[in-house]
Amino acid sequence: MLLITCIGDIGRVGVLHQPSSANQQITVLKFKNDIDVNYAYYWFIANRVRLERFTNQAIVPILNNEGLKGIEFFYPPLPEQRRIAALLAKADRLRRLRRYADQLGETYLQSVFVEMFGEPATNPKGWKIGHIRDLCETILDCPHATPNHSHIETEFASIRSSDIQNGYLDWSTTKYVDYDQYMKRIARGTPKVGDIVYCREGARFGNAARIPGNLNKKICLGQRMMLFRVNPEKAISEFLWAILESSNIYKQAESMVGGSASPHVNVQDIKKFTTLIPPLPEQERFAAIVQRYERLRAQGRESGRQAEMLFQGLLAQSFDG
Repeated sequence: MLLITCIGDIGRVGVLHQPSSANQQITVLKFKNDIDVNYAYYWFIANRVRLERFTNQAIVPILNNEGLKGIEFFYPPLPEQRRIAALLAKADRLRRLRRYADQLGETYLQSVFVEMFGEPATNPKGWKIGHIRDLCETILDCPHATPNHSHIETEFASIRSSDIQNGYLDWSTTKYVDYDQYMKRIARGTPKVGDIVYCREGARFGNAARIPGNLNKKICLGQRMMLFRVNPEKAISEFLWAILESSNIYKQAESMVGGSASPHVNVQDIKKFTTLIPPLPEQERFAAIVQRYERLRAQGRESGRQAEMLFQGLLAQSFDG
């Protein structure tokens, strides 16, 4: 049997291998003997966009039983269905394994950090303790004005809280500004490679990312963002980034905002957050591990992109027309 969501997020599917019950948002499809359920599963994935034509087009779309009955379902003979489903299952497993590897990688550097430096809150290795400002040469807040974003992509990226995903900059939804806006937003300082951008306000406060090298764009700070530049005599960029991303710093920030629906941390408070200050050689060892990991991460992301392209290409080939 096949499960399909029919209210709201239309067309999400799953194969049911044992008796179960479903809530009102899910419809159960039981096929005749000449339909392979795994073939049907991938057919619905490939044709999900088409399902919207059969909804009631309300504010909350509903695909009722009559709408389902009106969908034209194309299928070859059973042996061919099984061949197609088996091929797609292999490509699907490949992309899922790639995603799982990415998820494991997200916790790797956190584990390395704790192994090398200990938990910052308890400092079991007895490192020197100081404040975030002690590690920095420059700490900048963003201009307190909403940037006027360009309708087209320019060379000037305006970094927002949503551009930080799992400790890294994600350019998929980045907004851009024109030259005049860019010059206004860098009046306090120009972001450089190795600087850390940090969200100090809103639902995503506490997220940090390093500005990578080899960019084909220039960066300015959007709303709610701060910038940290290390003092090279006290800190390495990778170490400061890991500290700002740590649960210890997040808890210090969280204690400042309590249960606020719109959390906001003051710049002066952030500067005074307590932190470990291990010797530079120890930080450099950690930085070398980060750099090796990021090279592997880039390779893995490219493999994941190719696995996704393979799966989508096979879907298109299998169900074209």
